[in-house]
Amino acid sequence: MRDLYFNHSIFVGANANVEEFKTCLKEIASLSACAREEGASIRFYEQIWKTKLGNKQELREFLFEMPKTTEDLKLIMGYVNQGPHYNDQTLVAGLTIAPEVYRDTFAEKLLHICFNDKHEGIVSPASEPVLKSPSYSLSKGSELMDAWNAIGKETLLEKLRLLNPFRSIQDVFDDINGRNLQQLFILESAKKSARRHNFLNRFSEVHAALLALVALELHNIVESIDEAERIEKFRQATGLEISKESSETMKEAYYRNERLFTIPGQQHSELFEWHVKIGNYIRIHYFVDKSKRIIYIGHCGKHLPVKNFNT
Repeated sequence: MRDLYFNHSIFVGANANVEEFKTCLKEIASLSACAREEGASIRFYEQIWKTKLGNKQELREFLFEMPKTTEDLKLIMGYVNQGPHYNDQTLVAGLTIAPEVYRDTFAEKLLHICFNDKHEGIVSPASEPVLKSPSYSLSKGSELMDAWNAIGKETLLEKLRLLNPFRSIQDVFDDINGRNLQQLFILESAKKSARRHNFLNRFSEVHAALLALVALELHNIVESIDEAERIEKFRQATGLEISKESSETMKEAYYRNERLFTIPGQQHSELFEWHVKIGNYIRIHYFVDKSKRIIYIGHCGKHLPVKNFNT
């Protein structure tokens, strides 16, 4: 899932006006909902509650004084309290920001945090007062990166859809098929499980995982690379985890049978124990035929039942 850092510059030094804050909270709730629907999530600054308004009152104190009947207020406070957050950090000495932003502002701090975290995505309210450019170049010596800034819901939606061109799991499979990958075979069982699953718009991650299985994992298994090294290489390349099932799960026939799939042309089933983890609820189970140098996908979709896991 793609994380976005929320830019709350709009709160810094803001007028303590209840109606204006209601409008702002409504927009933040809308931005958060938009991000979730597109398979992303918004992270808030860990010290956002300490933001000082124009009357020197802290944001938390002011919001607690607002009528608790405001649904958007309850929603946003829930998001912020729940996390995850992005962390406060010291400014990077010698960092160049282009275009320039006002010094000693939260916007400047946020760009420094993005540089430290190597994080590229920022989301700002439509009425953002400081961070007004759609992108910023950040550099220190030979270290260079760009951070994009989606201002308002329409821009955020456009950006996320550009980053995630797949609107369905069938789009993912169609793209994979169009690549004519001779070393990847997606079984009908995987296509069937995929059609039944809600991927929460995480199609780009599924697509990236399938390509990495062919380009990286297949090679590592054929070359008999150590399991721990395989896991680490896949994580570094994709940000995703691969794993085999626990011995407790594999001991029981029911759970083992859930991972047995038949490869075309074979009389017996193979055990698809290894899998890619995408979040808590998406799994891609695969099997490698080392002699043929082919990786088979047996399941793509929900988390298969395991010992002590309630599906």
